[in-house]
Amino acid sequence: MRAGRLNRQITIISPRTTARSAEGAPIVTQTTVLQTWANVEPMIGSEMFRGDYRYADDSVKFTIRYSTEGIAPKMSVICTGSTYNIVSVTDSSNAHREMVLIATKTT
Repeated sequence: MRAGRLNRQITIISPRTTARSAEGAPIVTQTTVLQTWANVEPMIGSEMFRGDYRYADDSVKFTIRYSTEGIAPKMSVICTGSTYNIVSVTDSSNAHREMVLIATKTT
């Protein structure tokens, strides 16, 4: 992978339940898992209607150097002020050189 392709800095975060409120609800905080450089490619988006509600699906492909930090679909990516929920994590070509994260933008 050419380093020049990795031109956007991203932060991968993981939700952590740290305590419970007085009502018993979990208090969730965000923990930074990894800050790294990525190649960001928008994928084909789609729009659907469910009843009277318009639903948009903006998927993005993040390519990063291989990481052993245990990145998983329950995590999120922050890139240029937007947050994306990770849907898929793939070790590209199983060579442990780069990872591909597919994520959808949160609303």
